[in-house]
Amino acid sequence: MIAFFLPWIGLLLFMPPFVKLFDNQLRIFGVPAIGVFLFGVWGGLIAISFAVQSRLDRDDKRKAEENAG
Repeated sequence: MIAFFLPWIGLLLFMPPFVKLFDNQLRIFGVPAIGVFLFGVWGGLIAISFAVQSRLDRDDKRKAEENAG
């Protein structure tokens, strides 16, 4: 189910109203907040995708073993 909603969540977070919330003079460790937000969301989406894919692979292998044995 999360595999369906993950791209939509990413699309929503990259829309201008959310991105403009971080378009200010604030800096985090010397990096503008908008950069931290964009790369943080991007990295988070990749990490969640990896976790979902790993779990789906593990479930598929378990089901294949149950059906074979």
